[in-house]
Amino acid sequence: MEESRFWSLVAAAVSFEEGERIIDTQALEDALLPLSNDELRGFETVRAELMARSYTTELWGAAYLLNGGCSDDGFEYFRAGLILLGRELFERVLKSPDELADIFQEEFELEDAMHVASDILKDRTGEYPGIRAPYPELAPFWDFDDAAEMSKRYPKLSSTIHG
Repeated sequence: MEESRFWSLVAAAVSFEEGERIIDTQALEDALLPLSNDELRGFETVRAELMARSYTTELWGAAYLLNGGCSDDGFEYFRAGLILLGRELFERVLKSPDELADIFQEEFELEDAMHVASDILKDRTGEYPGIRAPYPELAPFWDFDDAAEMSKRYPKLSSTIHG
């Protein structure tokens, strides 16, 4: 599946109510159900590639700051939800994780978004496809609990969270 098709399908999961962004994994599932098994595997392949692309220390630090902590699983759920925000916001946050300040005012993780296409495939075939892309090496971590360091790296996000 081409990435542009992936993003058009993801757009089905986002709506706005009174100016607030609503992420609806059921709407995504409804958009994916008509796809063939091969198309679903293609969707899951693109999702896995985007998950790998967003596996960065810089984004992890921002997720840690936003969520008041961020485990390995929490970072997976965070990135899965970030993908559901759509291409423009995903790319913007990858380029500058501090841009999360313009998007969120509170904790954000979306575990339900992790494997919508894979779950449909498992229901259809009885097997979970387990499609993954290799993750890159992370840059060295810094102390995510060091408020001064986090403020320096994420001035907008730190200001939003700490006032």
